[in-house]
Amino acid sequence: MTMPTQQCPWRMQVHHIHQETPDVWTVSLLCHDYYPCQAGQYALVSVRNSADTLRAYTISSTPGVSEYITLTVRRIDDGAGSQWLTRDVKRGDYIWLSRCDG
Repeated sequence: MTMPTQQCPWRMQVHHIHQETPDVWTVSLLCHDYYPCQAGQYALVSVRNSADTLRAYTISSTPGVSEYITLTVRRIDDGAGSQWLTRDVKRGDYIWLSRCDG
């Protein structure tokens, strides 16, 4: 079972993951609560749902226009966060985000 961390209390469900280019994916998330954010802001993602590894990703969707909160992720060869989000996370999984900032 996944648990929130102090920095990442917002639970999101992965709706789908779409590969845009050979090294870029869009991760579409469902938030079952109100999540205040704006396109261009960033949120920390709790990698492997751990408080020890946090990575910042830009929100690429527009609230009120898109039904999903989307993160666009460029896979980095040695990137703990990008490798996890683009290889290990699957539809239906839950991940934890911080509040939006920036």
